[in-house]
Amino acid sequence: MGIVVRLLGPLEARDDDQLLDLGSPQQRTLVALLALRAGRPVELEAIEEALWTDLPPPSATKVIQTYVSRLRKLLGPDTIRSAEKGYALAADVVVDVAEFRRLSAEHHFSEALALWRGRALVDVPALAAEGRRLDELRASVSEEHIEARLARGEGPALVAELETLVAEHPTRERLLAQLVLALYRSGRQADALAAYRNGRRALVEGLGLEPGPALRELELQILHQDPALLPRRTWAREAPPRRSRHRMLVAGLVLALSAAAAISAIALGREKPEPAAVAIRPNTLLELDPTTNRIVASFPVARAATSLDATADALWVASERERTVSRIDLATRRVTTIGEPHPVTFLAHDDRGNIYASGFDFPFVWQINPHTVQIVRSFRVKTRAVGLASGGGSIWVVDRFANAVTRIDLAERRVAETIKTGIDPLGAAFGYGALWVANGDSGTVAVIRPGAPKPILVHDIPSPFGISAGAGGIWVASNGTHAVYRLDPDTHAIVARIDLGTPTDFLYTVSAGPHGVWAVENHHIVRIDPASDRVVARIRFPPGTEPKAVASTARAVWITVGDPKDDA
Repeated sequence: MGIVVRLLGPLEARDDDQLLDLGSPQQRTLVALLALRAGRPVELEAIEEALWTDLPPPSATKVIQTYVSRLRKLLGPDTIRSAEKGYALAADVVVDVAEFRRLSAEHHFSEALALWRGRALVDVPALAAEGRRLDELRASVSEEHIEARLARGEGPALVAELETLVAEHPTRERLLAQLVLALYRSGRQADALAAYRNGRRALVEGLGLEPGPALRELELQILHQDPALLPRRTWAREAPPRRSRHRMLVAGLVLALSAAAAISAIALGREKPEPAAVAIRPNTLLELDPTTNRIVASFPVARAATSLDATADALWVASERERTVSRIDLATRRVTTIGEPHPVTFLAHDDRGNIYASGFDFPFVWQINPHTVQIVRSFRVKTRAVGLASGGGSIWVVDRFANAVTRIDLAERRVAETIKTGIDPLGAAFGYGALWVANGDSGTVAVIRPGAPKPILVHDIPSPFGISAGAGGIWVASNGTHAVYRLDPDTHAIVARIDLGTPTDFLYTVSAGPHGVWAVENHHIVRIDPASDRVVARIRFPPGTEPKAVASTARAVWITVGDPKDDA
């Protein structure tokens, strides 16, 4: 196939499926910039603006020439050609963005969306704006794909996918409308109405806006069970690949009726949660329905299951006391367990689903094959691997006694660098193009952007302990104030402090997911609504039990439960 450049996820270049080392962050940025304009010249001025945030040095032109020379040696002498006032990537270089646009234009939506491996250009911070535009384009194509499936009469099969998309893009009205329609077509009239009410509340409280007349009409249609909202049986047979403009306008009008109806259908809980339908017992994994805050199922797991990680098809549970890692298949609920690791306290996974595990007392990170559930390799850090995060083509290891994080390069399968953070780092999360590290004794959060010369420090968060990225922000659990702090991912500013109201509890960690933000204490799970930055639900655990970890999938929230005596 020749040279292929992939931008729809971490930046990659391959030559006949062999991964190529693109060199320094600036050199990687140059490749990405040329690939974004594949076949068209990029002027030197635009290249300088991307490579240097401040004024470019006097030698900028010479430096760029050096980068181009190196890349020609790596990619081939004809892959980058000189153009008037700049450079251009050869037209025969395959770029996944161009393929995505072509397949989308031809209405091959499934093939187009399959090209994505994560957020676009996630590890090229200099082109973050371009990455966001590509992510928005992906959301638009997802909308088109879902609309076509709705037109064919689908409904129930789309709900989980739409819930995830709405959580990622809570202000995209078309997605919200599609979610409400899919819920109604799934026979979930009450959920569709709840989505409308929660969306109205979010509009009024967040933006000061009432729903428009079309949205109010949709509520009436649902209440009256209007047959017009249901798919026609003939649609699946008759729907052509390209619909007429008139039909598109009509379908768009029906969907637009619920403009923001579901804006917090999965982000808001009840102020007074109903009692659990399933008893809470030690050494179990609980399934919580985020639409009701009720525990609906319980499964036995190992003791002291202190870490929980969710991938596309499985839940992974680590037991520190029993020295096991278990995989729970989400479809079959089949459990596969391995022993032999040292006591494991932390889990993470990469874009390919590989699992990584580490423990408090050892300087190792173990990689586990997700299919065989066997350890395939290990990496060594300087002192103790007390936390893991995945992103930007790397596994980031909190190296506590080194007051640093160690970066494991996944492409090269090696420890690449160690970066100083602050005193007593305790947790890390990767999101919005950066690594975020909670430094317990410093009272700071270190922001590490790949390729940046040094971390940025966010101050004034007393005793940060846990940290999570998602749901529109960076969430930091502070034991100094027994509150959760919200940071703006772009400005790094503290934009909210949410008091949890249980000052006698110890605040272990915080987890942001598609159903909101969840704080884990030793007696409670506290739910925070990211639309309002308020506590909206609290689940109390009975004596003899305590929550250990929480993770979210598209349909549910999962909680591991331990026995406090196991910590003695």
